[in-house]
Amino acid sequence: MDKKIMIGFEICFKDEKIIAAETGSTSLILTRVKVKDRDELDLSVSGSSYDLDFRSVWGQWNLKEGDKLEIRVIETNDATKPTKRYSYIEDEKKVWEAKLWSFRNLQKRLVEKGLIKDENG
Repeated sequence: MDKKIMIGFEICFKDEKIIAAETGSTSLILTRVKVKDRDELDLSVSGSSYDLDFRSVWGQWNLKEGDKLEIRVIETNDATKPTKRYSYIEDEKKVWEAKLWSFRNLQKRLVEKGLIKDENG
């Protein structure tokens, strides 16, 4: 089976080369923060699948004056393995499991207090 062609980014920073691409969206975020005791410049690279069922994170780096960062837009059918991958489906499944547990617990307490009838009669 052929992998889907994606538009992504080839990122070269220091001695690292990353191909960041997802079927849905891929984000490169450069953030500059300068407040009282913070003076930072960061690069974050992440993405999500077309179906939004997971989020990929390739990393976050602190940049300093003089750092050389190269970014090239590319067409690719493969990407560097993300350092982290979060599943929205698994997170959603855990949320529903917690809601179901809470519902059953409340239902049990209401039955015990005689405020509702047990499902079985």
